[in-house]
Amino acid sequence: MLVIRKAEPRDVPQMLAFVRELAKYEKQPQEVVATEEDLLRDGFGDSPRYFCLVADWDGTPAGFAFYFHTYSTWVGRWGIYLEDLYVTPHLRGRGIGRALLVELARIAVREKCGRMNWQVLDWNTPAIELYRRLGAKMLPEWETFRLAGEALDEKEFGRRAGEALSKLDDALRDLEGVESDLAGDILTLEFEDGAKFVVNSHTAAQQIWLSANMQAWHFGWNDQAQRWRDSRSGAELFAELGRLVSEKLAQPVVLKS
Repeated sequence: MLVIRKAEPRDVPQMLAFVRELAKYEKQPQEVVATEEDLLRDGFGDSPRYFCLVADWDGTPAGFAFYFHTYSTWVGRWGIYLEDLYVTPHLRGRGIGRALLVELARIAVREKCGRMNWQVLDWNTPAIELYRRLGAKMLPEWETFRLAGEALDEKEFGRRAGEALSKLDDALRDLEGVESDLAGDILTLEFEDGAKFVVNSHTAAQQIWLSANMQAWHFGWNDQAQRWRDSRSGAELFAELGRLVSEKLAQPVVLKS
């Protein structure tokens, strides 16, 4: 007999096992780095970040639906995003996947959600056929983007870079002989002799300023290692600009971060 129920903390080991089985089925087992501690922390605290339905078949764990809430600005309601739907192979063909989706739809209606969304691999024909039979529509005009790993770290570096440039702008405002102008993540210094110096945190901008014959200094990116440096780059930036401004103004200038 099939039973659909809310996941409990004791289900975490089996939930992670299902996640790993699904990743293997989707040919990406190496991508799973989540631990039982992660799932326990984020799903069963005072403010859970996800929810999970577990399917039992004759008392045996058969599958799960792992989901969390989103919000649609178009509909003006929150919704449900189905992150994982999985039924263990030897128990497929018994309507378990369909039952999990139906129960999730009931939850969405009860919570007055505007929609349910999920993704499916384009080669997973059985799943696609099931979703269509349930009335779900594929959205071929939409593409999925992901920011993760080093790319996400670069965005965090960009935040730190912006903070460093803002502090630099404040520190330079009291100096005579140089004017600073901060626009976004680009800091421009203009000296009385007409010389301009540009500081930025991304290589594309550096190339633009260099092509315009303006002295430019790019910080944070290690060309040899091809990776972003840590937050020490902020202190390096202040020290380097302090030396530059000292030379231009012919007076000692110390910029402290």
